[in-house]
Amino acid sequence: MARPKKQDAIDIKSKAIVEASALLREAPDQLSLSSLAKRIGCSAPALYAHFTNKDDLLNRVRESVFNEMIEARQAHVDEAALSPVEAIRQRGHCLVEFAIASPALYRLVFAPTHDASSHDINLKDESIGPITDRVRAVVSNGSAKNADSIARTIWFATHGAIMVALDGQMDGPDDERWKRAHSTVDTVIDLFLPAH
Repeated sequence: MARPKKQDAIDIKSKAIVEASALLREAPDQLSLSSLAKRIGCSAPALYAHFTNKDDLLNRVRESVFNEMIEARQAHVDEAALSPVEAIRQRGHCLVEFAIASPALYRLVFAPTHDASSHDINLKDESIGPITDRVRAVVSNGSAKNADSIARTIWFATHGAIMVALDGQMDGPDDERWKRAHSTVDTVIDLFLPAH
């Protein structure tokens, strides 16, 4: 009877997603299917049994990281205990903190450079939808169109500030750029939802 291969004892798909996330945190430029195979203890061809190509792997990692990000926010922020405006504010600050802690993973989720068209992680429903619901709860005119526009503007301003900080397009050291990103969250919310 043939001796089982080491890679047969590994849950390659799950391990690959976890280890690819770790590689993207540690050394994003070093992620390749061969380096990943070596890291998890299987052959590169064994990875192809679970992922069509690197884009497929990145899409699976993107989905996993997105879900982890949501779970982490829910674990640290009790949005139900906050006013709608403060819940929006905390969402924005959590995004900034995620980008600071894991810049490559933030880019993977919100600004992918690979072909992400085959995997939709529903950024609109999870990112803009809850903001719209909370804006709708506080805007005086209460119109859906106005709430949608305000929610999109808050999201775009937050994401834009994060990308500018990530790309080093602001003057000053890293900590100053990230303070400005946090400040953008507060400024845009205070601008559109003052005194709530």
